[in-house]
Amino acid sequence: MPERLLAKSRQQDRVLSVEAHCLDTEQTAIAVFSERTLDAWCRFFRLTDSRALLRDLRVACLFHDLGKANADFQAAVHGRREPQAIRHEHLSALVLCLPAVGDWLKGRGCDFDAIVAAVLSHHAKASGQKGDPWLWARTIGRGQSTINTGLHHPECYAILERVAAVIGGTPPWPLPADPWPSQSWDQVWQDGMQMANDLFFGNSFDLRRNHILAVKSGVIVADAVASGLWREDRDRDEFLLSSLHRQPLTGMRIRTDIIDRRIAQLGSAWKGWDGFQAAADDLGDRAAIVAGCGAGKTLAAWRWAAAVADRQAVGAVIFLYPTRATATEGFKDYVAWAPEAEATLLTGTASLDLAGMHRNPSDSTRGKIYEDETETRLFALANWKRTYFSATLDQFLAFLEHGYTGLCLLPQFADAALIIDEVHSFDRHLFARLLALLTHFRGPILLMSATITDDRLRALRAADVRIFPERDERTRYPGLAGEEDRLRYRLHRCADAAAAQSFARTHDVEQARSTLWVVNTVKRCQGLAAGLRAEGRAPLVYHSRFTLRDRRRVHRTVVAAFQDPALKQWAITTQVCEMSLDLDADRLITEDAPLPALIQRLGRANRRRSRPRDFRAEVLTYRPEDNRPYCNEDGGSDAVVAAGCFAADRDGQELGQRDLALALADRRYVPDLPQPEACAGFLDGGWFATARPLRGEEDDRDVRCVLSTDLDRGLCEHGMPGDPEADPLEAWTIAVPRRFVISLAQDRGRTPPQRAQPAWLARHHLHLADGNRYDADLGFLLIDTE
Repeated sequence: MPERLLAKSRQQDRVLSVEAHCLDTEQTAIAVFSERTLDAWCRFFRLTDSRALLRDLRVACLFHDLGKANADFQAAVHGRREPQAIRHEHLSALVLCLPAVGDWLKGRGCDFDAIVAAVLSHHAKASGQKGDPWLWARTIGRGQSTINTGLHHPECYAILERVAAVIGGTPPWPLPADPWPSQSWDQVWQDGMQMANDLFFGNSFDLRRNHILAVKSGVIVADAVASGLWREDRDRDEFLLSSLHRQPLTGMRIRTDIIDRRIAQLGSAWKGWDGFQAAADDLGDRAAIVAGCGAGKTLAAWRWAAAVADRQAVGAVIFLYPTRATATEGFKDYVAWAPEAEATLLTGTASLDLAGMHRNPSDSTRGKIYEDETETRLFALANWKRTYFSATLDQFLAFLEHGYTGLCLLPQFADAALIIDEVHSFDRHLFARLLALLTHFRGPILLMSATITDDRLRALRAADVRIFPERDERTRYPGLAGEEDRLRYRLHRCADAAAAQSFARTHDVEQARSTLWVVNTVKRCQGLAAGLRAEGRAPLVYHSRFTLRDRRRVHRTVVAAFQDPALKQWAITTQVCEMSLDLDADRLITEDAPLPALIQRLGRANRRRSRPRDFRAEVLTYRPEDNRPYCNEDGGSDAVVAAGCFAADRDGQELGQRDLALALADRRYVPDLPQPEACAGFLDGGWFATARPLRGEEDDRDVRCVLSTDLDRGLCEHGMPGDPEADPLEAWTIAVPRRFVISLAQDRGRTPPQRAQPAWLARHHLHLADGNRYDADLGFLLIDTE
């Protein structure tokens, strides 16, 4: 072992020892979780003993990197690039499972399970399942060769002495000098696995489980701050004072920063507060607003947030949306009105969208710059200084599946007024994660949707969420009731797509200036567009299989076209329009889909209150060729068939939002499905943690690619040289079915034979797709255009 154990690779002339880093992480935990942040953390995790939390958190922080005292890790930080035989946090957990160490911690009143779970899982790469690549303490590097553990090093003794100063007693010394692997360490691992398996919690709230989770996530946060600030050579107290430990929000600030500016921007369109919006002040800390499209839910939600800030300390307002497009629109319409230093957009493509706003500013974004290069190197921690967020669910709720970014944002999330929109769109997996959030954690939360099925309303009520307004309350709010009673649609049932198109052609009257056609698959979307092109029409096409830069362009084009009353425009889209597109079509043609999705599609037609009350949008529905992609989710084909029955039963009728709400409560049209139990990897992990996608297992049929034709034009790791918009590499990526992935060897006829596969493709987890199948207006072609 070297004289000094390094915790990180050298930063120029700066070095960080294992002892210094462990002690610094402990002090960082104390600094982060102090005063109001500690109160918010305990409130969120529903804890009653903050002293026990801080004790176990400090001990875990001190132990978390002790396992870096091994020859492989020390060789790695000194520049050797060979695989290490054991992960350092796995070795740290083995040390904790030594009988002498475990008995010492338990004898001093510590929660042993909380400490070992936090240490073992602080990189979310620890599993108890055989065959998992992160199986605890498996050999991951150089076969069965042994390594020196180095736990007899003086720095390890100094760390144990610091633990003793925190909890008292005499630390066990010396620690074993046995190499790893060995028979003695194998016995420690077996004992540890038995203790891990003995730890079990059910589905209901459990105070001890939440204590363990608070310690586990607290170590990740403290380690991220200590490591990030050391890497950037930043002062901890200055950073925390300017970010997490700022003064709490007030209702007056929210009204001044957001609400008043948004109302001023609406101008003559603002008609004053509706009664149901004013009632948002008194909804309490756990509620769901269920009201139709265009009813004013978002302004009501901001009013709710202001009322929350008036009665309790919160540090942020966080709006979460299911899609990047809706999060971007929420940012432009509301969040961007706040001072730019306090507002942010968090999505997978935020940098692209913010750059686009800078080039094409709206009233809310004009003159503002949202990039801060001095902070972005701190990654998720850079957002601690923000106050108002518009984000996708994945950014914050990822903590429920051990997502690192979500865990780093958790102190801010725990101290925020949270608003989640479009709850109707959650599949069973995502709804189970929402129930987990509602069941096991606390904090002000408001859910919103135009439609929620009765079975999900029951599940939300069981989770102590107030539904507003309930059906028997709605008559108290004449504005809302009047809007729901307004007849907006005239429904026609058609036999198939050809019949729907024939009906539209023969009834193509002047008032039907804009037509939105929604189908359930990209292939059918492209096929319809190609057919209309052959007839001389030029329909716009919008779906998920565009490069990100083209999807952004197409999105703007479609929205602008439907805003121009002089245009007689057709747009053909997939279900991505249900939330992503803020349209007001005169006519809607749609394939059958589960009724909640169908109602969202209806919300894209006759949307504006400014239309004459006698106007009806024509809605043409028909049965699709097959029930993809709904075959295997939320009732599958049964839900599509049931929605078709609704459309057939209402053929020729005029409908309003109330009719749709009543249909949602009718079991003939919405199959009554058993609701998923509240579950999430974060709750079920025990000692272990492995990061998983929040939305369930990713579809292995799709891979993210760049186009071979873009490579021919010079696309590189830093984007397209000379591109006037200076879009980065991310803008040129596209999700493509795996069967269309190609290699450069297959593409020799269209690319220079001497060119090798660019190394940066693998580095960014990208593949190559045939660019000759790509059309800038139709997207990646799944149809044969020949």
